Amino acid sequence: MDIRFYGVAVAAAGLLGSAWACSATEPVPVPATAATVPMPASGSSEAEPGDAAPPRPTEADAGNGSREITLWIREHLVDCSGESPRKCMQVRETPDGEWVFFYDIIEGFEFEDSVAVELRVEVTTNPRPMADGPGLQYELLEVVSKRKLP
Repeated sequence: MDIRFYGVAVAAAGLLGSAWACSATEPVPVPATAATVPMPASGSSEAEPGDAAPPRPTEADAGNGSREITLWIREHLVDCSGESPRKCMQVRETPDGEWVFFYDIIEGFEFEDSVAVELRVEVTTNPRPMADGPGLQYELLEVVSKRKLP
């Protein structure tokens, strides 16, 4: 089966990456860090919610090639796809920003269903990422707030 994708590849935190798209007729290799989504149905130009680029750092440089950012974590996991279908967190970089899929792990953070969370996170460029591994590493610095939701 021949599957074609419309992709946007922007590395999280804006430390790496570029944007690109392909037509429905030409296959394009997708970097391991890219978020890929199926093309919209014929005649539709709308993307699904959460298809936007991953969050960009909004706070100060923490030194050593790392940055501190604030992430808001949505209260439920959602269906997403990467190498295979799975459940992902959705995050945003501002309290009222757009929710985007988050494919990586935040070291020190454990997701709790039905709990919306605001976090301070250190984002570091992975100096030696594996071929199919993440280019960025996330580490929890502080749980700023938690809110139990239905």
